[in-house]
Amino acid sequence: MGKIHHSFITKNLENLIIDILKSEKKKDIHISPFNRFGHSGSNLYLLSFSKEKNVGVSYLLKTFDNKKKLEREISATKQLEDKYCHINLKLVESKGPLYGFLMQNFSANPSDENSTITFKDIMYNNKYNVSKIINMTFEKNGLGLGDVYKQTEIKKCQVSKYYSKYLRNDETRKIIQSLTKDSIKNIKIDFLGKKITNPFYVKEQLLKEVINMPISLIHGDLHPDNIVINHLKHPRIVDFAWSNKNDIYIDFALFEMSVRYWNPLFYMNCQQKESLERKTLDKNFSCSDIDIDVNDEYTNKIKKMVVIIQEIRKICQNIVGDKYNFYNHLLSQFIVLYGMLKYETYNPYIVIPFLSMLGDKLIKMEYMKQ
Repeated sequence: MGKIHHSFITKNLENLIIDILKSEKKKDIHISPFNRFGHSGSNLYLLSFSKEKNVGVSYLLKTFDNKKKLEREISATKQLEDKYCHINLKLVESKGPLYGFLMQNFSANPSDENSTITFKDIMYNNKYNVSKIINMTFEKNGLGLGDVYKQTEIKKCQVSKYYSKYLRNDETRKIIQSLTKDSIKNIKIDFLGKKITNPFYVKEQLLKEVINMPISLIHGDLHPDNIVINHLKHPRIVDFAWSNKNDIYIDFALFEMSVRYWNPLFYMNCQQKESLERKTLDKNFSCSDIDIDVNDEYTNKIKKMVVIIQEIRKICQNIVGDKYNFYNHLLSQFIVLYGMLKYETYNPYIVIPFLSMLGDKLIKMEYMKQ
């Protein structure tokens, strides 16, 4: 057998790679870590069957220390294979304790670190046409997620049935409780010296609602680190463990809320932040609505963020079509963002006031009765 050419490796990973070499009847592998954020406990690597980097057809290798996690992701991924051609799944036979699978034809430059980036890395980079990349992420004909949403059925559904797992065990309840002296069940709570609508109360009411949902196969965990940009500046989607039939708005809510609140721009004061957020609660808003008193660098970043939000919403409207409902979209944003507060990358002092504002909007639109 040839050598494993690498910049980082563990013994368990080495054993898995040896199994891959045997399975593929290859002599050499060049492997490099692909660093990106995630909560699943899995790892990603870029590899090619070559002695040298930047040579040969490359793969994205995803590894798991738990076979059930692997099987769950494989099962979810297979649902999308005929609709999203970039997956090209190839199973890895291994005796463990590390398991994995390969996604084929990921990039022509598997170990060129300048090419191993995600959407999060390029959001504010002027070298990238962000609007074009977002559109490519959702285009059809097997190049983006557009084909995945083709068979959409509008169904009257109880919110709790389709959204419960996005509450992520309701860790947010504990966070809210730790930041207020008021009862968690109150409609209004004291938060940083101000009475606001209680996000926990809003969540409880929303789960009881029965609404018309556009149900389709979705990615289920679409955030900026699951959109990988290859050497051609083309987006490729990864991590399909949450793929299932669900409300289409979930993919777009996850994408937008992670852009806005995952390590957000901290350079706005409270009044500027509130002004911007109120404008995003209107169906039609644009960069011209933005009046942010910060230096030019951060003004430009905020405006780029607004462009991203507009693009995400426009594509969502196009995909859902004449059944698009902006307030259903806001409902999805509320529950998705509420659940993501579980993670330390979402700052409760920034997120909770917006959740309250969003809850007020949904109450006003009579999504629930006080």
